[in-house]
Amino acid sequence: TVFYVVGEGSLRGMLEDMATRGGFLDKVVFEGFVSNEKLPEYYSLAHVVCIPVSGFVIFEAAAMQKPVVAFDVDWHSEFIEDGVTGFLVPNKDVEAMARKVVEFLRNDDLSERLAANAHKKFVEEYDPQTSVRKEAVAITNYCQGLSR
Repeated sequence: TVFYVVGEGSLRGMLEDMATRGGFLDKVVFEGFVSNEKLPEYYSLAHVVCIPVSGFVIFEAAAMQKPVVAFDVDWHSEFIEDGVTGFLVPNKDVEAMARKVVEFLRNDDLSERLAANAHKKFVEEYDPQTSVRKEAVAITNYCQGLSR
């Protein structure tokens, strides 16, 4: 297994030190900042997407049909229904996150099913095109109500 750490942040140095001291630096690739245009390349490589902090990564992973393990922080539980659209683990419980990653890696059917559920939810509720259509219907209905 190779881990890609994509993005910059204040913990990068500490993570690199931990990988070095643990003797697994050869299994971790620290990519740093990656442009939006290049992100799909990294998602295509992923078997599992781990999300320790909030951000649009949940939506990106769902759009790319990748299984997600996320810490239960901020609004993650609004999208991730544990065991249905991904796995939600207690904040900062890295052992729980690791167990769920291994569960996905060992069970392709589970990975595919939860990723498909997340993709379906994304398309139905969060996809920009879907949101625009819903908003257009709501505005049309509102305007029709005003004209009555």
